[in-house]
Amino acid sequence: MNAISKILKIFDTSDTVINERRSVVDLLFYTTVGNLPSSSTELLEVINSIPERDSFKMIFTSDSENSLEITNKCNVNIDFSPLFTDADSDEGILVKITIDKTIQNNIFSVYCFEKFTNDLLDLSITKLMAWFSDSLSDSEYLVFQLFDSDFSMTTSTIAFVSDKESRFSPNIFRLERLQTCKETGNFYNMSEYELIPDDFNIEGIEPDINPYRCVFDRLKTIFSAIYTASSASILENELNIQINGQRNLTCDSQLDWIQKNDYLYSIYSWVYTEGNPVDKVLIARNVMSLHCKHSDLFTLDDKTYSAIKSNYELYLRNDVEQYLNLIKEFSAFISGIVTQVGEYATTILGKFKKNLMAIGIFFLTVMIPRIGSSQGWDIIFTRDVLYLLQLILFGSIVYLIICGAELKYKMRKIRKGYDDLKENYENVLSSDEIDEILKKDELLTATINHVKKSSVIWGIIWGAMVVLGVVIIEFLTINRGLFTWLVDKIFG
Repeated sequence: MNAISKILKIFDTSDTVINERRSVVDLLFYTTVGNLPSSSTELLEVINSIPERDSFKMIFTSDSENSLEITNKCNVNIDFSPLFTDADSDEGILVKITIDKTIQNNIFSVYCFEKFTNDLLDLSITKLMAWFSDSLSDSEYLVFQLFDSDFSMTTSTIAFVSDKESRFSPNIFRLERLQTCKETGNFYNMSEYELIPDDFNIEGIEPDINPYRCVFDRLKTIFSAIYTASSASILENELNIQINGQRNLTCDSQLDWIQKNDYLYSIYSWVYTEGNPVDKVLIARNVMSLHCKHSDLFTLDDKTYSAIKSNYELYLRNDVEQYLNLIKEFSAFISGIVTQVGEYATTILGKFKKNLMAIGIFFLTVMIPRIGSSQGWDIIFTRDVLYLLQLILFGSIVYLIICGAELKYKMRKIRKGYDDLKENYENVLSSDEIDEILKKDELLTATINHVKKSSVIWGIIWGAMVVLGVVIIEFLTINRGLFTWLVDKIFG
């Protein structure tokens, strides 16, 4: 039970008016002379339990205008006798409690969490930033000690705790990070808003109901954009950002309209976590300026973040232009592979034509000399010749199977080469960049499917013609009279 609840219990009242703002708590209630405690020991213990960082004042005013003032600096028993002068037990007494709150040892008191939160979140975004900036001024962290709630939440530098014995350690050296941000960027309002995105980056297990989630996400995104930009300023309720990279980018946004963007925070965190932040932020600005050509800064996605890291990896190899050349070379390789696969679509057709031509040449080679010798058709197409034709047609089927196996082998080999190429480039390009260049393998897959479909169609036609030829030859071999009659009709 917190101090305020204990005081209300001592005076046996629940009809109270409580108002807690950022720096002060006001509490007002009525009691009677008869409800005044007979012993001040319990009340004095409660009052003295108020943290020394806060100033407590309790004023009793009777209907007869007698008054008594008590503070948390009292070390003697409380004397209520001035309130009893010319008063009966039913005489009313107005009790007003005021607690002036201050920050001491990075700890700040919250006596009524709901009232305090409502007051804080009713502020405009700029006033909220100014209050947090003042509260965190020259401090590594800030702890809100809650006396009437079990709400618990932490960021990298801020903690809401309900346990008096809780200890909080920030995840970063806040003042050092703040100084680095000052040196790397150009935020014109730094003196008013000495804050960093880490102040609002919620960590650990989050409460099911968190009234601070939305506004903390917005503040984290705002300051992430500020410290990755070339320059930034806040005028009234508008954020102006300039990014000077391979192209100059200007972005004006209403602070209340800015929504959460974790990728901006990821870029900020990457810039200021390890390595030289000046070099890293220059590369980030170059990539961001290009990626924001057709989109808003606050809609950046994971592709931008991946591209920034890839550019930095190449920068570490002292070859800034290698990235563009690498992309061009990689794209050319992939284009060549896809073109090669596409050419296989005509392979079966070409071999089918050559096979028909070979059969035709054989047929004419046998037939023309015999026609010249005026031999009869039954002598020209003897049973041996017809069997030889059948053998050639069966050989065509075998050739078809060999062609299919060869095509399958080539496709498998190309696919392996394609996958090996992707794997080799993973050392310098991110998986997202590779997927973007390759369109997630859609082009190659579509080309392979086209080749397979074309090969199946021409294979079916080829096989059907061979089978039909064999059937016809077999039929005419058995019915040679019909065969002679048919040849005479065709050739006169």
